[in-house]
Amino acid sequence: MISFEHYLSELQQIQLIQKKLAQKLETSQNFDRSGTVTEVINNLDHMNSVTTSLTKTLSTRQIKHELLTKLNDELWNPFVPIRAYVDMLLSEKFGKLSDEQTSRLKIVSANIQKLEEVINDLISVKQSLVMNNENENHPGNSQVIKELEQEKLILGKMVQNEEKRYTQLSRKHLLVVAGLLAVIGVVITAYSLFVVQLVGQEYRVPNTGSRNDGYIIQNLSGEQISTWLSWRLVDGTVLHVNVIGADKYPGKLDLIKDVLLSQKAIEVDNSLLHTGLQGTTSTYYVGWAGALAQASKDQTQFYIPDKLDVIESSSASGDITIMMTSEQSGDGYSGSTKSIADPSQHQILKSQIIIYGVDKLSDEQFKTILRHELGHAFGLAHASAPGDLMHATIQTDYPYISQCDINTIKSLYNGKEKSQVTC
Repeated sequence: MISFEHYLSELQQIQLIQKKLAQKLETSQNFDRSGTVTEVINNLDHMNSVTTSLTKTLSTRQIKHELLTKLNDELWNPFVPIRAYVDMLLSEKFGKLSDEQTSRLKIVSANIQKLEEVINDLISVKQSLVMNNENENHPGNSQVIKELEQEKLILGKMVQNEEKRYTQLSRKHLLVVAGLLAVIGVVITAYSLFVVQLVGQEYRVPNTGSRNDGYIIQNLSGEQISTWLSWRLVDGTVLHVNVIGADKYPGKLDLIKDVLLSQKAIEVDNSLLHTGLQGTTSTYYVGWAGALAQASKDQTQFYIPDKLDVIESSSASGDITIMMTSEQSGDGYSGSTKSIADPSQHQILKSQIIIYGVDKLSDEQFKTILRHELGHAFGLAHASAPGDLMHATIQTDYPYISQCDINTIKSLYNGKEKSQVTC
């Protein structure tokens, strides 16, 4: 027959389980992992057989008062908080449980409750037996009764205190979770606003400076004229762009190819360019190939030259030529574009671009000026909006090809007699 000392030893193991559970409960972040909940339930399962055996044995044997008191003390210390853990797990305060986990916890809870009832019944019966023997004038009976009554009061108070403690602990965790949710909500809101504010800000080009340019149109006689014009090429024709003297300025050829051939589209918050509300965005293009391809999606009267090729030649061959010089412009220009045109057909025959003071320009400044001048080479005049790439004086911190520029290209190549960019 198994001795009660064995059960007391088992209960001490349960106390260790209880302490282990307490550590996990009070370190709430552990419950973020489903494996921890599984481990807790497995620990509760381990003590389930002991609970069942104790209930059966206590129900069928006569228990001495001293042993019952000792058993009671050993039992309630771990079981009150364990019951609180089980209740909190079942209420899913630490995460969703599977059906199997819920079923196992309900069994543990039922067995703990049954053992509690047996202990309470035994204490009550023991007290009744002592009271019945009171008339026999057994010495010490009154003292035993007082001890039992005091024991029940202490036990009841202990249970209340423990349950209150773990209820508060549960509330503390709920408040922590609620607080975290509130903080997360604030962070998400702030993050959203922050992200919206920063959309496209990484593309800002600071310290571009106020850049002026010269744009003229000449007829075949070399006379300066004022008119609208565009390229008139057969569909699918490749427009050749010749870079002259690129070897004198290492790295500049790659910058030219990026400005000319890039298909990259970027989103920029309208508030950054003062063109709309914060949180709304507009699409801009880094390279003219991407912008012209976007413009070509709509059918136009004349072919929009979206097929571009970069060549290097010392001669003036090519449809568009790009020249670079370290000299400064006598007119104070950072760049200039001269287009030779057939005014009768409003047709561009050739365009020549010059970038001045190249050795003093940063890469972004160089690309900004070239991007602007290429707009002229494709037929665009200056823009009315100061914040647009094609404004006569480049002032924007976001010098990219705008939807206004693309719409003007579409309009121009669709026979509209206007090359000024109006936003």
